[in-house]
Amino acid sequence: MVNSGIIGKGKWGSVLYNKLLHLSKIRFVCNSRDNYQLNLKKAEWVFVSTPDSTHYKIVSNCLKAKKKVFCEKPLTTSYNNSKKLFRLAKRFNTKLYVSDVENFKNKKITLNKGLNVVIRKKKGKGTHKELLYKLLYHDLYLLFNLLKRHKIVKIEKIKNDKYLSFMIKYRKFSIKFIYDVKAKNAYHRINNINFLTFKKDPLYKMLKSVLENKVNFKKNNEASLFSNLMIDKIKSKII
Repeated sequence: MVNSGIIGKGKWGSVLYNKLLHLSKIRFVCNSRDNYQLNLKKAEWVFVSTPDSTHYKIVSNCLKAKKKVFCEKPLTTSYNNSKKLFRLAKRFNTKLYVSDVENFKNKKITLNKGLNVVIRKKKGKGTHKELLYKLLYHDLYLLFNLLKRHKIVKIEKIKNDKYLSFMIKYRKFSIKFIYDVKAKNAYHRINNINFLTFKKDPLYKMLKSVLENKVNFKKNNEASLFSNLMIDKIKSKII
């Protein structure tokens, strides 16, 4: 089994730990304040689940140590910083994967002609900026294949006290994003496809595929950068 290490002892770090117990030999668990660099030599893969603001420095140090890195989304909260990390992974000839767990639910999304409405409503806490990374980031990598070749015409905010809402207009279609931050029950739908129902554990499936090198790292990296860049553009228009 692959030797792994986890940086991040919070709620999500615990979730990763429980999954990785069955997939790898966990050699260390620490947090961002510990001297984690002393432990890096023990592991082939390092899983980063610390606060977003710490990702850049931690992932950078791991890549420089030539470790393979799995990072919770977002990789960073800046397109430019994320791009630097992917370049660093290439420079040190190692791998970097950003969580895209929703892709492992195997739901098929299509864009029909005319107006396409993409809706995601989910209970959430935090500022609108924070919610863009907590919620919107998932939807963007899910839509990556459909949107990557289309040029944005306009981004406009939809005023609503209850929702964080905005519209992205393309030449032949528009996409509406609606985030209900006050909803009592979490729910996630894109074109009426329910992403809260699935047969197999998508997190376990993703982690197993990453460790077994059965994922498309290039596509994952491109989708991650796409999501970062889109959020940068959206922030400038609606925040």
